[in-house]
Amino acid sequence: MQTTLLGLGLALIAAILAAFAAPFFIDWNEWRPQLEAQASGLAGTRVTISGNIDLTLLPTPAFVLRDVSLGDAEKGSGIRANEMRGSLSLTALLSGRVEADEFVISRPAIRLVIEKDGKLLLPAGASAGQEISVSAFVLEAGSLTIEDRRTNSLFLADDFSARGELVSREGPFRVDGGFRLNGMRWILRASSSRFGPDHAGKVRLALERPADATSFEAEGTLTLANAAPRFEGRTILAQRSGGLPWRISADAAGDAAELRFGNLELVLGQSELPITLSGEAKLNPRASGALEISLASKRIDLDLGSQKAAANGAAHVLPWIGEARALLSALPFPTQIAISADGILAGGQLSRDVRANLRVQSGAIAFERLEARLPGRAVIALTGKTVKGDFSGPLSFETEEPQLFARWLLGEERAAKLQWTSPSAS
Repeated sequence: MQTTLLGLGLALIAAILAAFAAPFFIDWNEWRPQLEAQASGLAGTRVTISGNIDLTLLPTPAFVLRDVSLGDAEKGSGIRANEMRGSLSLTALLSGRVEADEFVISRPAIRLVIEKDGKLLLPAGASAGQEISVSAFVLEAGSLTIEDRRTNSLFLADDFSARGELVSREGPFRVDGGFRLNGMRWILRASSSRFGPDHAGKVRLALERPADATSFEAEGTLTLANAAPRFEGRTILAQRSGGLPWRISADAAGDAAELRFGNLELVLGQSELPITLSGEAKLNPRASGALEISLASKRIDLDLGSQKAAANGAAHVLPWIGEARALLSALPFPTQIAISADGILAGGQLSRDVRANLRVQSGAIAFERLEARLPGRAVIALTGKTVKGDFSGPLSFETEEPQLFARWLLGEERAAKLQWTSPSAS
């Protein structure tokens, strides 16, 4: 009996020593086909390891894989990385589970393709894959490319780095990172609940561009069934810097083909009396898509409660108009905007029945219609286009009380300097 126990002990010691010594004597590259098959089963898609392979079994199972591809990283959807390395839980492996204590992907090039029908192009042979959890994953100095075959366009974000955790393949997950887009740095934070059998789960996403204090937040339900992501939830887009800070919040619902926004609220300014408009919008999010917005307000106070507004005149809002023009010109989609307000308070007096229809494309703003009843019994109507601050187009303006109109527009002091030749003007 003692001899048997001694033999088992020696065998165990020999096995442990062999496990420690294996990396020095085994060429794991000869096991490439088997390792690629195991990795493909875990990933749920084809995995190719073109570079050297290093494995360690004890004291902690660890691996280093070089020049690795998942899916079709050249022409379809997939990932290509200079190196993938990590460590696994020995206890979990002995019980048949795969739990990564750490998983690092160095210089990943992530590529996603949107097909002409708006669905994501999945790698050939993609499947659910085996169960896996990752306590900590890291993406180092990567890039993200999205090819939209509906418009033959490319979206590229580089200098992409992130850290996070993945409890299971179905979630929950958490990721914190950042990337560079068009030369500007963005900060990324995202998390999710566990996705159910219907491929739906709760998600939270936050993006921030520190350079100009632009931020985007989304919280709701994301459904990933049939390679066609769909989102329903609340979204907030804001910019806190500049002369005209703004914030847009709305209930969003849609997919890669169309997004609709209800209960939309646009807030301009950060004073105690911000300018607020409500409405709805529709977005076709493809590169050459279109945005339609309808906004309305019962009353807009451009004086922001100032007691000096009448003395300064309505012209004090001109800098805001310049800021608004710059924001509109920067819209990335051809845009149709309909705005209506029953009353706008500016320069201490009320303008009524303000209606405007704008079209924005390639930085140019076209007034398809602008009508309003202004102080001084004035009526204005114009159509035209603004390009780089210059307006051209027909203008119709009539007033029965030009002096009152001038005092409203310019303020008391500047209006007093004007010379009048008739009691009325048209």
